[in-house]
Amino acid sequence: MTKKHLAILLGIIVILSMTLAACGGSSAPAEPKGDAAAGKTAFASLPCVGCHGESAEGNVGPKLAGFSKGWEEFQTTVRNGQEEMPKFGTDVVSDQQLADVYAWFTSLK
Repeated sequence: MTKKHLAILLGIIVILSMTLAACGGSSAPAEPKGDAAAGKTAFASLPCVGCHGESAEGNVGPKLAGFSKGWEEFQTTVRNGQEEMPKFGTDVVSDQQLADVYAWFTSLK
């Protein structure tokens, strides 16, 4: 193999590596676009209020106002439940409601 062929092969490898890196990205789901005002309204109508309080200040369940954990953990907890918290499927809390409630929680201090 000549130096010219080696240089061309190396160039192709670099270009392919850069292309694959750009396409790879993170496998974590992107945080959805939620509406905090809609989240406040949705929260008031969902079963969450009984345990987390009307303003997400905490009650039987923990305080959620100012929620600082990531979207993926929030979504997983709601969908799968955790300890005493039951799981809530899309038949109870739609994906959009979940995104809106998350936006409201994270907007509170």
